[in-house]
Amino acid sequence: APVSLKKEYNADVDYEYVGLINRADKDNEILFKVVINKLPMKLSQMGSYDRETIKSNIKNYAYSKSSCQTHKPKINYTLAYSTTSKDYGYNVNECVILTDSETITLIVASKKDVSQYYSMFINSLTK
Repeated sequence: APVSLKKEYNADVDYEYVGLINRADKDNEILFKVVINKLPMKLSQMGSYDRETIKSNIKNYAYSKSSCQTHKPKINYTLAYSTTSKDYGYNVNECVILTDSETITLIVASKKDVSQYYSMFINSLTK
């Protein structure tokens, strides 16, 4: 990643790592975030209803953003979506990946365009 990521405590997720470029300059600040939530059991061991519910929830979340497209990360995955949106004045690029054992969300956000940083970030973490 183009920044050092530090582990953060967040009671709502299993793992969260955050890094900032230009922390002191809110107009040029760039946030990089990795959020990982472990599934209660492997997706492949779940019943079909539970598997489809999880997939549907992720798909609905992704399609609720301004733009959404399927993504093909360079890791083993079940499904993945790349999204863009504008939240609270920030341009947000996000990749949501469902693997057999967890959901991984990769986020880049800034008031300026972050598409170049997003591509670098996604590629650096999914090789």
